[in-house]
Amino acid sequence: MICVCLRPNNPRSRPGSPPECLRPPIGRSSCAHATVSRQRVISFDDASAQDRYRLEPVEHTTPETLFERRWAQTVVGVVLDRLAAETEEKRFEVLKSFLLEDKGAVSYDEAAAQLGMSVAAITSAIHRLRARFSALLVEEVSNTVSTPAAVEPELRHLLAALSD
Repeated sequence: MICVCLRPNNPRSRPGSPPECLRPPIGRSSCAHATVSRQRVISFDDASAQDRYRLEPVEHTTPETLFERRWAQTVVGVVLDRLAAETEEKRFEVLKSFLLEDKGAVSYDEAAAQLGMSVAAITSAIHRLRARFSALLVEEVSNTVSTPAAVEPELRHLLAALSD
């Protein structure tokens, strides 16, 4: 049991020693100063391990699932970096939301206004960006598998890991 009453150090205690309230009581059920001042002593040992475990947040994700999700995010990150290197910076920053975000995050009209292009040109640019993203993703995944036949199942697995 440890007293957490926040009483300052005893002026006669050695420098660097913990304050009285953080020292465990020796041979007593509470700290002497807590008894004298009638302060409440809180025991960190009161809650059993099982009680503390029940209070922990529940996480159903396995380490394997976390690893696969991080791997998928890394692959997508590499593909985005490659795509950014191939694309004009401002154009990529505006159009990448059409790759990654939910529909409606940025409208075609807003993107057209930001880039000084027509809506038809934006639609075409988005189509080309998505096609290049797909090609780079297939290329990146093909670098991680042993046979070309394994690319498609690996892509499905990657997309499943991202959707969890």
